[in-house]
Amino acid sequence: IMRAKVVRFEDLIAWQFAREFNKRLAVHRDSVRRISGARAWEQIHSASHSIASNIAEGFERRSLGDFHRFLCFSKGSAAEVRSGLHLLLDEKSIPAKDFEHLLHSIEELARVIEGLRRSVAAQRKEPSVVKEDRTSYADEWILNR
Repeated sequence: IMRAKVVRFEDLIAWQFAREFNKRLAVHRDSVRRISGARAWEQIHSASHSIASNIAEGFERRSLGDFHRFLCFSKGSAAEVRSGLHLLLDEKSIPAKDFEHLLHSIEELARVIEGLRRSVAAQRKEPSVVKEDRTSYADEWILNR
């Protein structure tokens, strides 16, 4: 398989997906602001921006360690967006059909970021820090108290 050389952060598929997701989310700005308020919009919008920004910043630092750390931040921001989408659905700020589409998109984006994170971790010759058995860290913390 021939891969295109990544020279700029704009070449990264994860960054391109993040940019596209942000465009899809922006369509709902007015309804979210009207129904849930400006604060709700700013929270989810900021988290969405953080996804792409962290991918870009980590890449530009030119260190695999930094890039890995910023990809983890990006993945966390994707989780924040996912949580925000659920809250917007609960507040009826977005229609259920749009929620499902956005939820699918952000989950796909998180998978792409995770694939890139694992690739970077492998290049660093370090084990992956994400648990494979899907037991959450919070569940583990509660069980071990």
